[in-house]
Order: sequence, then C-alpha cells, then structure tokens
Amino acid sequence: MELMKIMDSVNDRTLNRFKIGMKIAYGFIVVDILMLIVGFMGLYGESVSAFIEPEQAIVLFILFAIISSILMCIGLTRSIMKPLKDFSHTADRISQGDLTTEVLVSSKDELGQLAQYFRKMTSNLRHLAGKVQNVSSKVANTARELSASSKQIKASSDQISSTTCEMATGVGQQSSRMVEVS
Repeated sequence: MELMKIMDSVNDRTLNRFKIGMKIAYGFIVVDILMLIVGFMGLYGESVSAFIEPEQAIVLFILFAIISSILMCIGLTRSIMKPLKDFSHTADRISQGDLTTEVLVSSKDELGQLAQYFRKMTSNLRHLAGKVQNVSSKVANTARELSASSKQIKASSDQISSTTCEMATGVGQQSSRMVEVS
C-alpha cells in the first residue's frame, strides 16, 4: 500500500516535470519562429520586398504574433484548468464523505499550496473520524454493559419479589395455623 503511494507520487512528479518541460519547449518554439521570421526579413528583405510591401510584412508579423499569443494563452489556460478540475473533483468526493481520496495536484504554485493544505485537512478529518469511531465504539460497549447490568438487576428484583411473595404466603399460612391452634 505504502509502495503504491510512493510510486504514484513519483509518477505525478515525473508527469508534472514533463508538462513544465513541454511548456518551456512551446515557448522556445514560438521565440525561434519569431527569430526566423525576423532573420528571414533581414536577410532577404530586398527579395521579400519585391513580393510583399513593408506594410504587409508588418501586418503579417502582427497577425502571426496575435495567433502565437492566442495559442500560448490556450495552452496556459489548459495547464491551469486541468489541475483545477482534478482538484475540484477530489474536493467534491471528500465533501461527500470519501476521506480516502487523495489530492493529486503537486505543483509548486498557489494551487499546489492549496492542495497541500487540503491534504492536511483531509488527514485531520480522517484522524478526527477515527477518534469519533473509537468514542462511539466505547459508548456502544458501555451501553451493552449497562444493558447487561440492568438485566441482572431485573432478574435480582424478580427473584426478590418472588421470595417476598413466598414469605408472605408462608406468613399467611403460619398466621392461619396460629388462629387454628388458639
């Protein structure tokens, strides 16, 4: 069980490192493409200017920059939303009483800090639930003992009542005999 948790933790960290590496690689690709365009325009400016006017080149460059920015925003949004969705799904399961659920977000940003606090809260809730279960078990045992004691008291009381009735009958019989003798 503990080995599985360690392996899951290592797998999560490896996956997060891969995702961060991919984001950095995307950033370098965009920068490289922009550098290629700028270099291409610088080296072949004269031959390009024969086909494209400078205003058109600026418009194309701005258009490319806008498209690149949109793609980077989409990638960044997805990289934020997926862990957030996973975190909210886990929070929902915990809110329904499943305290065995683990928070899998392990980033180093604010969401990672929130996940760390959430793990601590879940652990404390598990500990508290264990204490409540222990106390309720003790209460149930005490109730069983009280029930057994009350059954014994009732049995003793029934026996005393029976003995008292027998004594009353015996006293009544002796009193009748004394009346007959006198």
